[in-house]
Amino acid sequence: MSHAMNVTIDRTSVPIDREVFAALVEHSVVCDRAAVRDALRDGTISYRKLVGLA
Repeated sequence: MSHAMNVTIDRTSVPIDREVFAALVEHSVVCDRAAVRDALRDGTISYRKLVGLA
């Protein structure tokens, strides 16, 4: 079973599959950015940071 992580939009948390998030960034140029490392460590990322990584 995979763990969920949350994308925070305003004050609402939307769960996403942690493995999906990791797969999306794993071979990306953003994989070593602090926002990605923090998200994987903490299990949450703000929508604003996620959009900034796009």
